[in-house]
Amino acid sequence: MHDAVDLTAAKGHDSKSVQPMLAQLHPALEIEQVIGDGGYDTWDVYDAIQARAPNAKVIIPPTEECQDQTAWQQQVTAVTTG
Repeated sequence: MHDAVDLTAAKGHDSKSVQPMLAQLHPALEIEQVIGDGGYDTWDVYDAIQARAPNAKVIIPPTEECQDQTAWQQQVTAVTTG
């Protein structure tokens, strides 16, 4: 298992740390899964993961503001499965 870590400030947004964390990993390393909390539920995060690890299983729950869980799941599945 390989971990990437980036600490954010109390008022910083977790999603901004995805690019620095992905950059910590060796380019040849195949990323099998990405796990994060709802703070990572942004299109920028999904796009970054898709660009670096198109076959990775993505485990990020929707934010509390998400009104339509079914539509959210369909959109995320479409982005993360190509």
